[in-house]
Amino acid sequence: MKAKTPVKYWDYYKRYPGERHKRCGAKTRKGTPCMRREIWLKGRCRNHGGLSTGPKTEEGLRRSIAARVEGYQRFCEERRKLKASKESGG
Repeated sequence: MKAKTPVKYWDYYKRYPGERHKRCGAKTRKGTPCMRREIWLKGRCRNHGGLSTGPKTEEGLRRSIAARVEGYQRFCEERRKLKASKESGG
């Protein structure tokens, strides 16, 4: 399964040009605001609240895999129901 890539600021700000010059603004170790313009939709750059690094422990990895399998099974079941209702004319 491919990981979903977040929408970067240039995709978002094509639709909202007035917000184009926003900066990350997170407090750096130096105490100054981060000046990066590469802002994700959550309002920070990849260094200050970007993508998850994934599960760190074996138990976390097992839970992550179990959640993905459960979600996929739920998706397949809903799809089967939808297909059956379309075939029955409903």
